[in-house]
Amino acid sequence: MAVVLPLGTTATLTPATGTAITLNCISVTGATRTVAMAEITALSDYTLKRLPSRVDPGTVSFELYLEDTATATNPLKTLRDWQATVTGSSIGYNSVTLSLNFPGSTIDALISYQGYISEITEPTVTAGDEALRFTVTMQVTAV
Repeated sequence: MAVVLPLGTTATLTPATGTAITLNCISVTGATRTVAMAEITALSDYTLKRLPSRVDPGTVSFELYLEDTATATNPLKTLRDWQATVTGSSIGYNSVTLSLNFPGSTIDALISYQGYISEITEPTVTAGDEALRFTVTMQVTAV
């Protein structure tokens, strides 16, 4: 379930290499952390036996909106570059840290995720939109 954030909440995205950007954040759908179970049942066992194995920190999605639609400074272009950078025949991925900054100076970066951008939706443009909204989904690698 998405959490609707208070007015003035921003998301700061800091790449492993490059300059951080801060965008206005509308909502966040938090990560669901899961643990895979390994089956350890012997052939002679009557019931299945399982033990916890690896942790999957999940994904987190956040809805942002564009203030600047100029191509050169558009944060959507920057996020796409961080998602996958193609150089010649090789492709590079940039680890990103997402920090939510709530209004008020004492609670910046209260929630933080680290991972890779796995999906970016295209903004929907209609005559009645107040802002160009888009959603970024990140595969979390560390919380």
